[in-house]
Amino acid sequence: MSEAAEAIQPCRLTLAEPPNSPKHGDTYAYLPPKYARTQHELALTIAWICHRKLWGQTYAGLQPDYFWTQPQDAGVLLRPVVTTSRLFPGATKPGDVDLLVIPYHGKELVLERSLAMEIKVIRASHARPGKSPNDFGFSQAEGLSALGFPYVAVVHLIVSDSAPENEWRMMGKAEVLDSSGRVRMLEPEPHDMLPADLMERAFGRLKANSRDGAHGIAAVYLDKWSEESRKFEYNGFWFPECQPALRNPSVSYDLLPYIGSYYLRNSSSFLATPMFDPPNT
Repeated sequence: MSEAAEAIQPCRLTLAEPPNSPKHGDTYAYLPPKYARTQHELALTIAWICHRKLWGQTYAGLQPDYFWTQPQDAGVLLRPVVTTSRLFPGATKPGDVDLLVIPYHGKELVLERSLAMEIKVIRASHARPGKSPNDFGFSQAEGLSALGFPYVAVVHLIVSDSAPENEWRMMGKAEVLDSSGRVRMLEPEPHDMLPADLMERAFGRLKANSRDGAHGIAAVYLDKWSEESRKFEYNGFWFPECQPALRNPSVSYDLLPYIGSYYLRNSSSFLATPMFDPPNT
């Protein structure tokens, strides 16, 4: 049977008004400073979803069939660390959803496209580029699938130091000329390619260890926390390595309404991220 023929049946929830998206510079979350200094998983998760272009590239890689067909008023609602027992009565395994993603169209939650993510952190370094998590996250992802989430993914967030300049590689460079996308090629210059190498290695290990072909996988590189500016420093970003999440053949239509009711009870803790920039007002 084709993927289209097996599509999940629509399950929607209409809100009183569209989700309110924070503007650039608005505060989303407060965390203890040590979470940033120690590169805590929650701090890195929030840094990732608040870098909306990097988040968008990851989401596009995990849900390409949906991402590129969204209407003008679409977006996603993001909530880190959702305790499963508070989401779905009787749920115990896994203990939580590291990141819950609920798409919306205007005032309507698109519950049948909800995505549950299991997140692991790789704290790598130039001296230890082969470092990997003790647990890849697939056992937890299998638990999320068993609960009946429509789509499930495992994401590894990577942080590291820099490679010494004598190991940088010559890379091509282009200058963007106009809004139509024309570019002019410039002289190649050396660049630190350690982030790309780390993502490639992490993604390869994810593919090799994945036990369910429906699970999406992604390796995402994050820049470092700066004590001076007290924020994660981003000078552009590295495109993540992704494999799409496929429809869960065991989707639970009992679970989907609970996802909607969880949002209604906890809407202020979700980060609303629109697909398109809002029009100027």
